[in-house]
Amino acid sequence: MLNDLPEVKIAITGPLGIGKSTIVNTLLTYLSEKPLGFRTLPVIKNNTLYSFEIVNLYTFERAPIGIFEENFVIKPVTSSFETVGVNALNIALEKGRVILMDELGFLEKDATNFKNKVFEVLKSKKFVLYVVKEELNEFLKKALSMADLVFQVSKDNRDTLAKKILEEIWVYTKIS
Repeated sequence: MLNDLPEVKIAITGPLGIGKSTIVNTLLTYLSEKPLGFRTLPVIKNNTLYSFEIVNLYTFERAPIGIFEENFVIKPVTSSFETVGVNALNIALEKGRVILMDELGFLEKDATNFKNKVFEVLKSKKFVLYVVKEELNEFLKKALSMADLVFQVSKDNRDTLAKKILEEIWVYTKIS
């Protein structure tokens, strides 16, 4: 268990389906604190991916952030980022020692308040663990540039990366 958490920002990135969230889940089992913030989860209806939703890890409030239309084109739901997402990050900043943002992507491109709140989190004196989609836009580039540690998940390292990240956190704790 990691009890003395450093004020570190850890970004995890990699291709779709490579195991970024699985690595996050593994890391969270080693932390002494429950994370606050948000997760984005797929919504399956009739064995088909229907949408994605954002879930506040404190209140468990959830709302759709992207709904698939015909031809599998996803339509962003900006208002969910601006309400559920901003609220999740406000609570995390106020009450949490560990902040999780899983994950940052392209659906929030027009969610100005949410993106500003993400940057506020990344400037905070908290332990922040966040997942960033591999297809970078300006928002994601800036978010990645604010990380103290960035880890790229690949097929070659996904089984050992959680251990490497834990070792880096330990080293970071000792030098900070």
